[in-house]
Amino acid sequence: MNPEVDDCEKVVEALQKIFACRLLDETVEKLLDELKVLTGQETSKAVLMMWLEWRNAVKKLELNEQACVVLKTARSKRLYCKSRKQREIIKELFDIGFGLYEPGTKCDFQRGAENAFMYGYLMGMKADGVTAVKGGAA
Repeated sequence: MNPEVDDCEKVVEALQKIFACRLLDETVEKLLDELKVLTGQETSKAVLMMWLEWRNAVKKLELNEQACVVLKTARSKRLYCKSRKQREIIKELFDIGFGLYEPGTKCDFQRGAENAFMYGYLMGMKADGVTAVKGGAA
């Protein structure tokens, strides 16, 4: 930050508040408008782009951390070993989603993967002793 900028403290304060926000909402818009008045349109646009890139990076990091916790839990409950014993049913679930039994095979790899994933998810829920997910079906 260039200390020779007029109202340097206000600019720094606005930037700190912008980067403390998790969502692009009215608060951020007001802060960007304030920043535009203090520094100009180009700076406001540049800060918005930096904020968007920063938020995407933070979201990716948070998602990665959550995924690592899930994998650690799966390993601790030996879900990989248990799923190897279920290969036939997993393959059958994939084939059903893939469209193997429908006339004019659809070859829907995504649907097959979703079926296999759902079975794995249910296995994990069962291993964890969970009968229903808050906000989900029992």
